[in-house]
Amino acid sequence: MMIDDENTAIIRVLNRLPSQQALVVIGRSGFKADLNLYEHHGTEWGFLRRMPANIGGNGMGKTREGDQKSPVGIFSLGIAFGVASQPQDVKYPYVSLTPQDYWVSDSKSKDYNRWVHYREGEPKDWQSAEQLSQESVCYRHAVVINYNCSREPEKGSAIFLHVWRGENMPTQGCTAVSEADMIRILQWLDPQYAPVFIQGTLEDIIGLADRT
Repeated sequence: MMIDDENTAIIRVLNRLPSQQALVVIGRSGFKADLNLYEHHGTEWGFLRRMPANIGGNGMGKTREGDQKSPVGIFSLGIAFGVASQPQDVKYPYVSLTPQDYWVSDSKSKDYNRWVHYREGEPKDWQSAEQLSQESVCYRHAVVINYNCSREPEKGSAIFLHVWRGENMPTQGCTAVSEADMIRILQWLDPQYAPVFIQGTLEDIIGLADRT
């Protein structure tokens, strides 16, 4: 159950954001977390739903590529994508993956932390990238979390909200929920509401609230 201080801190953060939808992830223990949905109606924010979530195997506080941690902070959301077709009743922008879709993880590349379209044999300046369509479980449905948009070398890449591989399996730095909950999120997201993604421990969220 959400404690009053936690909900109060979350609302204080949300009140300063130009958004009407928010996904708020609170780290609990190890790689376990809660994902909470909030929506703004009329003059105030309201809590809608809580879902279990998994984060990086080393918890939160991402600072570098491959550290197995999920990032802390307030982030906008990018496009939704998946190896599966767009679910019914989804109005959020959604792209079905092809074998030509890659996410570059080579920090020396000009395309570091970018989604690129690449065909075998074409010129490229990167040595490592994730072929998104090869991840048939986690990327069945996913949404880009706009982390490291400045593409600072080695700070981390390919951070998504996606389907978990298993209820008791951590991610490599993304945030994951069950497929059923991922579909619920996609059906709920509305681009007109400028949804935001907020993530941290309770102490992190209180810290964000205290800076308002």
